[in-house]
Amino acid sequence: MKKKLFTILLITIIFTQALAQLGGSKESLLEQLSTKYIKTVLGYTNSKGFDFGFKERGSSLMAVSGETILDEDNINQLTEMIVKATGYASIEDNVKEFFTTQGAELTGTGQQSIDLGEYILILNVTGAKAPYNIDYSLEVFEMPEENWTETDRAIGPKDAKYIIREFSDFECPFCAKFAAEGFPQIKEQLLSRDDVRFEYHHFPLITIHKNAFAAAEAAECVAADKADNFWIFHDALFENGQAWSKLKDPNPYFARLAKDLGFNGDSVEKCLTDRTFALSIDDAYNQAGGVLGIRGTPTIFINGFKILDVNNIESYLKVMKMIDGFDGE
Repeated sequence: MKKKLFTILLITIIFTQALAQLGGSKESLLEQLSTKYIKTVLGYTNSKGFDFGFKERGSSLMAVSGETILDEDNINQLTEMIVKATGYASIEDNVKEFFTTQGAELTGTGQQSIDLGEYILILNVTGAKAPYNIDYSLEVFEMPEENWTETDRAIGPKDAKYIIREFSDFECPFCAKFAAEGFPQIKEQLLSRDDVRFEYHHFPLITIHKNAFAAAEAAECVAADKADNFWIFHDALFENGQAWSKLKDPNPYFARLAKDLGFNGDSVEKCLTDRTFALSIDDAYNQAGGVLGIRGTPTIFINGFKILDVNNIESYLKVMKMIDGFDGE
């Protein structure tokens, strides 16, 4: 059955994340809920018949799911469950309105998926009239391992337990902010360990950033002489974005920048003229936007798990703790 991706909630939501319970323990989530639930053979229930169950991976809570009727009481219970489980306090009103007003539209459409950033909400609404029945599952989103491709732009061991993957655009202001704020924290606190790897993957947003593709090519041209030069050029591109982002032809600037940094400017110029890395950048773009379904930059994962607050080191530590909970599964 064909699945659709609903973005109704994401259009109006700014994620202001409190303490999420998915990825933690089921006991912690139960403590956060205002209604008291009792354990049953299949999961948990309350006095109004709102039932749900948990899916764990090791000791980490990965999903909460159930079946209920979309009446007023259960909409309130389901809304609270989603808000507490995700930690997205700002979505409460949107979620409640969504379930109150969209039941008829969703009925009979089969299983639908709603992107909630680090999570995915899977719904199936049935029934001839209100109150409709709903099967739901709120899950920690995980990108399948087979979707990843290798990159030479990496720091840290290939067999690291934690692999941080950044999909980035050199012309993106949010990527520049990450390069200035988030990445230094990762280098200082995580890459100093021997179990963390950081990978940079090109995803130039060519529809809105006209020079991003050329910048990615230039970075690869610089790295062709010496791999470590990539990171020096990476920093310089972000720091000097205002100087090249509006140029009609940025390639001469990139060659001069490489020379100013002590690299071989002539070889970079020839590399850009020959479009040596155009195909590989194009492949990376298609992989990120097509196979992975990434829509914006920077998009960052640890292993298969998405990070939203990319400049907050605690976001990374939280996901790493969740992964630690998988041990012994």
